[in-house]
Amino acid sequence: MCDLKQKKRAVFNLLIGLGAGFLNGLFGGGGGMIALPLLKSEGLSQRRAAATSLGIIWPVSLLSLILLRLQNDAGPLPWSWLLTALPGSALGAFLLPRMQGKWLRRLFGLLLIASAVRLFFR
Repeated sequence: MCDLKQKKRAVFNLLIGLGAGFLNGLFGGGGGMIALPLLKSEGLSQRRAAATSLGIIWPVSLLSLILLRLQNDAGPLPWSWLLTALPGSALGAFLLPRMQGKWLRRLFGLLLIASAVRLFFR
């Protein structure tokens, strides 16, 4: 039988997924920004948390794209962004195992700060 701690952890993990999916669907991204720190708080290494976050966000993003396209709210897709994002994603995946965890955390923190400043001044 599951003890109370395991049940709490299972509920917490379900809430992480729900929150990440909600943010991703609402903002077209951003689910990884909540999933990554929460996955790390669950004891995952920086690399494993990043990989898990990507594994979560990719299908959620695809579902969001499909639903928006069905509603005709998405407008035309910027295919040039998609074509350049794919090699950028491959480069990031190549570099991920080669970077120290502390530098990944710092880069992620800088990304969060830059995003917050950009949104604040919009």
